[in-house]
Amino acid sequence: MIELKNVSVVFERDIFALKNVNAFVNSGDFLFLLGPSGAGKTTLLKLLYKDITPTSGQIIINGADLEKLPARKLPFFRRKIGIVFQDFKLLYDRTVFENIEFAMFALGHRPNYIRRRVKEVLRLLNLHGKEHLFPHHLSGGEQQRVAIARAISNSPLLLIADEPTGNLDDAISIDIIKEFRELNLLGMTVIVATHDERLPELVSNNKRLFLKDGEVLGSD
Repeated sequence: MIELKNVSVVFERDIFALKNVNAFVNSGDFLFLLGPSGAGKTTLLKLLYKDITPTSGQIIINGADLEKLPARKLPFFRRKIGIVFQDFKLLYDRTVFENIEFAMFALGHRPNYIRRRVKEVLRLLNLHGKEHLFPHHLSGGEQQRVAIARAISNSPLLLIADEPTGNLDDAISIDIIKEFRELNLLGMTVIVATHDERLPELVSNNKRLFLKDGEVLGSD
């Protein structure tokens, strides 16, 4: 599903954010992208949804070479990717329902489908009954689940999360990783970037890619 071949990202003054990264992720995998702050994890994730482009190397996702992907097709490509951020990026002047609804309206879905799908993902993420609350009325864990619900509302093939438990305590972090595992079992490919090497122990049969200073130290 995802293949990176000798991928490098070079910033100003010849600073490598990533250097000759090779990786392969099968459809249905659960991959933990591990490494300390500054290892290149976020840069790698940004490459996957084409927020940035590599300085060199090749990235193939679902058979598409991202370098050759026309700009007009980028919105359609991103529709199959769900993204969860550490800081949630919710709209705090909108309710839980409206946060998820807004993302789906932006993709051009019809109102009847949107209402039905929002209710489905709220139930899936154990948020049923909270749809009319505003984010500031929710706990950190609940806000993160809203962010996940929004990310999966379009039934993505790939779900990527950048330090999704970084601002949460241990108990809530465990719950969030379990939510990702349930989504993975439903067929989504999941990639979680984290500095917390304890989290992979919560998911059986996961894969791990270790980064440091932009280079792959190992994988299993």
